[in-house]
Amino acid sequence: MSAYEKRINRRSDYVSLLSRMAQLLAENGDYHQAGILRDLAARIANGQSLSVLDTNDVWGGAGSVVDCSFLHGANPPDEAIANQHRFGELVVQLVDLLEQDGVATDVMRSRRKSYLLWKAQRQQKTAGT
Repeated sequence: MSAYEKRINRRSDYVSLLSRMAQLLAENGDYHQAGILRDLAARIANGQSLSVLDTNDVWGGAGSVVDCSFLHGANPPDEAIANQHRFGELVVQLVDLLEQDGVATDVMRSRRKSYLLWKAQRQQKTAGT
């Protein structure tokens, strides 16, 4: 496989991850954040630099993509917990790709770490019940 083919395949990996994240967010009613990811996926697919992913719209605080939660109320349903887990896994995969391509930032790594900690805590809680 040529270097060009690898870059094309890698772009399709980003587009796929961003699209799956957008779908989960849209199903959760987070249409604005889903739209942000769809726009970024289109930009990556059209050849823009991965640097377009380094935006507060994705990694910032309140209202950002990674700040969205599927868990509402004291006892969220199992489906919401499963969707939160899926979303977190996609965030981890996205940051892993960005890390492999040398463009992950400390903020991105911090968000990956947060999801991995949440996952570990959920597993401990589940194992303890």
